[in-house]
Amino acid sequence: MDSQGLNAMDLYPITPPFGKIPEEKIIEKLCERFCNDLIDSQPMWHNKPLKMRWHVPINGRHAIFHHIITDSDIGQFSSEANRPLSPDRCARLHWIAPLIRSTNSCFPESENNDIRWWESIRRNNAGKRYSITTANYDYLIVIDERADYALLVTAFYVEHNHRRNKLRKEHDNFWRHHRIKLGR
Repeated sequence: MDSQGLNAMDLYPITPPFGKIPEEKIIEKLCERFCNDLIDSQPMWHNKPLKMRWHVPINGRHAIFHHIITDSDIGQFSSEANRPLSPDRCARLHWIAPLIRSTNSCFPESENNDIRWWESIRRNNAGKRYSITTANYDYLIVIDERADYALLVTAFYVEHNHRRNKLRKEHDNFWRHHRIKLGR
């Protein structure tokens, strides 16, 4: 484990045994991990409680849980409840908590060896929006920071190199402008 509290094994994909056990059992185990890591442990984001989108529950579970283990069907938007399980998202569910802890430990600096973060330019929400990613930009977590709490918006595997390059540019542009504002 490094000084940021991130263990290299924390970022190793764990692919559930799809096809070997019923999908509902896989979802139960993933939900158990989600609850342990992101509900019961009461994670924080910049000294504010990190909350999960619950309303409206999907199949009796947090809406954000369902969102972060499923994907739009073949690139098409579909209703949340009808999205299929994504093996890539399921395999990386356990990355969310350690990446958030690692980001908290280096904030307000831009990065450490494992993560990159930046304030997103998108202003269509009630507070600041942050993007967190692995050093190679292959996994993205989005958090909205509100006055009294923060909200996990999404987390997903970034499959395509052009999207990774776009994230890298967003990160670099934010920090270039931020450093200029700070006179660095």
